[in-house]
Amino acid sequence: MFLKATTDNIVQMRIYVTDLRAEKQEIAITEVIRFLNGARPSLTGIRVQALAGPDLQIEAEMVVQVKS
Repeated sequence: MFLKATTDNIVQMRIYVTDLRAEKQEIAITEVIRFLNGARPSLTGIRVQALAGPDLQIEAEMVVQVKS
């Protein structure tokens, strides 16, 4: 059985970013807020040297809680 999760089910979100310049942060946060669509999970931003691919600049990790 598969359970459907929405942004309201996100309880924790980690955003990994390679570039902390203000203009890049503004773009990233704007998109994260748009994605969350009003949901307010615990949110942590973490700067990393690199991600899995050389062109990747942002990665999101989410923990969701759904009732079965």
